[in-house]
Amino acid sequence: MFKALASALLALNLTTTQPQINNSPFGLSGNADVAIKMGLPWSYTWMPTAQSIEHLKSNKINTFIVVGHIMDGVPTHKYDKNTGNPINTTVPFSEIAKIASKPENKGMYWAIGNEPDQRIFFTPYEYAEYYKKYTDEILKYDNTAKISFGGLALPKYPYSTYETNNKKTNYKTFIRNGKVYVYVNGKLTNKEGILLDSIHRYREGPCKDQKEGQCKFDTKNVTYINKDLVETITVNGKYWNFVTSNLWGNSKWEGIYLDSIERYKNGPCKDQPKNNCHFDSRNLTLNKGKLIESITANGKYWLFYKEQLWGGSKPEGIELKTVKRYKEGPCKHAVNTNNICTFDTRTVTKQNGNIVEIVTRGNKYWKFIFEGENTNKVKEKQEGTVQELTPGVSCHTCKIEDLTFHQTIGEQKFKSLTSHRDFTKIKNTLNNNDNERQLFKDNAWLHTFIEYYKIKYNKYPQIDWINIHNYPDQTNYGNAGTDTDLAINEATQQIKSIKRYLSYKGMQSKPIWITEFSLLGETCGPQYDSNQNANQNAEYFEDCNEKATTLPYNQVEYMEKIIKVYKQEGITRWFWFLGGEDRSYRGKNNSSDIFYGWDKTQNKEAINKLGQKYLDLYKQ
Repeated sequence: MFKALASALLALNLTTTQPQINNSPFGLSGNADVAIKMGLPWSYTWMPTAQSIEHLKSNKINTFIVVGHIMDGVPTHKYDKNTGNPINTTVPFSEIAKIASKPENKGMYWAIGNEPDQRIFFTPYEYAEYYKKYTDEILKYDNTAKISFGGLALPKYPYSTYETNNKKTNYKTFIRNGKVYVYVNGKLTNKEGILLDSIHRYREGPCKDQKEGQCKFDTKNVTYINKDLVETITVNGKYWNFVTSNLWGNSKWEGIYLDSIERYKNGPCKDQPKNNCHFDSRNLTLNKGKLIESITANGKYWLFYKEQLWGGSKPEGIELKTVKRYKEGPCKHAVNTNNICTFDTRTVTKQNGNIVEIVTRGNKYWKFIFEGENTNKVKEKQEGTVQELTPGVSCHTCKIEDLTFHQTIGEQKFKSLTSHRDFTKIKNTLNNNDNERQLFKDNAWLHTFIEYYKIKYNKYPQIDWINIHNYPDQTNYGNAGTDTDLAINEATQQIKSIKRYLSYKGMQSKPIWITEFSLLGETCGPQYDSNQNANQNAEYFEDCNEKATTLPYNQVEYMEKIIKVYKQEGITRWFWFLGGEDRSYRGKNNSSDIFYGWDKTQNKEAINKLGQKYLDLYKQ
């Protein structure tokens, strides 16, 4: 009996030294310090280290560990030639041993990467190899570790996300009165146009400080730079670079002043007010293998190759009215009272191997087709009305503010889901009836990853828990929250779809964690900063507090309703996405990102309505 008691005490002692898991489902993603401040039990942070995990545990915060590549920008599936270990990772591969080998970290939860189904350079075939390397490394140090894929973004069209090939798709867009009109292969996609500030990247960037529904650009250009399809916007003295919906290069959500760039400062911006430089047009065009930048402003033009003037261009610019084709065309009757010729738009593109230039002014256009890439030799001229350039769109004053042409071509980084030799075999595992075909369409990336792993390694991947991100689809198009019930329905359908798939695969008993959810609402500000004065921080607090509960982004209502859905659907754990508290996400704070601010009535930092709602729901 004594031995039995001793054994029981020993067992009890051993049990108390193991990691204690708080079973509450509430957590925060993106900012562990706020979780600590609120007394929430769960969080996860980017780029974990052994030290950061120790810090969380000392503050009674449970966490799961995100390793591998979690950011856009570089290919993820590169491996060291000598060790075979992944490189180009945001979290170093070597950090796994430091974390997993610690006794107090045994049995922890791990996620491999972030949103792999949304990463255009990560096909499920490549991810299978990546997943195995990380899984093997983690299990080498902790065979009790619980592993999952990186949080799935569950894009609405996951099958077509990777459906690319060598087909050329031609785009033409023009802007008029705050709307953009898009033609795909000559066909107008929306005759009513799309409000510029309804598009997320524009709303958060160049349209940010403009009147709602009245956003304007000075210039817009789309071109390939080092295989990235880069869109550049200039307006209000600043520029922005984007690839898809993300900032590109050194761009910032608040923009970068044009006159901070040396070639602009000494050229087209030289005689313009500081921090208020405007271009009339800007184009990037390949000419004999060189990417040439051409700018018009204040009746002059400049040509640059990289940082240097090019093609006889001068620091002070060359007057447009001195160029023969302009003198005889758009400048013939178009000089103003200061004897300056300006254009509404100027577009340079390539068609059938020839450089083509289109200039618009008022309701007229002039088109110049050059011989190949020889811009000194015009072989054909055309002239007509702007209405001819914009078929299908009615107008009273047909003047346009931008005209852009670009072409997309399937290339190596956009690797196809369907082109792999095992794709047909994998697809046929879910192809027996309409229900299975729908399951495959809705879960193509995940199913392909799982089945290809089985083909390649003769076993299924170890998946101990299901890791998803849950955002309403309209978030991606700038309309999130315009109808809270619609947003709830869309987020709910994502959950139901993956649950149907898990049930089909016999994985229905695996716990589902929603490691990111919110509405990604509109921005509010000015952004909080401890170095700002109290009045600025009070303005931030009041503005974000108000926008958390008002349409079109009623975050509080959405939060309460979607958590009720999670409980009904048996979700194990959920993490509100708090990306803005560190003031580095999307440039300015976002109404879904803010839980704290400076309350001038109390003269101290205080929790806002959104944060208080989450805390109240946790404590219920």
